[in-house]
Amino acid sequence: MDWIWWAIGAFGIGGALLFAAVLIFGWPVIIGTRLGRMALAVGAGIVAVFGVFLKGKSEGAAKERARQNAERQKINRKIDAIEDDIADNTPDENREELKKWSE
Repeated sequence: MDWIWWAIGAFGIGGALLFAAVLIFGWPVIIGTRLGRMALAVGAGIVAVFGVFLKGKSEGAAKERARQNAERQKINRKIDAIEDDIADNTPDENREELKKWSE
C-alpha cells in the first residue's frame, strides 16, 4: 500500500485517485484492446532486449577478467623464473643473468 502514498506525493489527491482507478480497474480494459496488447508486447520486447544486453555485458566482463588473469599468470611465471635464476648468485653473476633476460 506504499504506492498510494507515493501517488499522493507525486500527483496530489486527485491524481492519486485517478492513478489508483487506472491501476485497479483499467488494466483489463487497456490489455483488452489491440493497442494495449501491442504496447504490452513492445514493452516485453524492450525488457527482453535490455536483459540480453545486461547478460552479454556481464559475460564480456568475465571474459576480460579471465584474459587479464591469464596475462598476470604468464608475467608472474617469468618473474619467478628470473628470481630463481638470480637467487644464489653474486651481484656480477646477477648482472650477466639479467642481460640474458633483457634480450
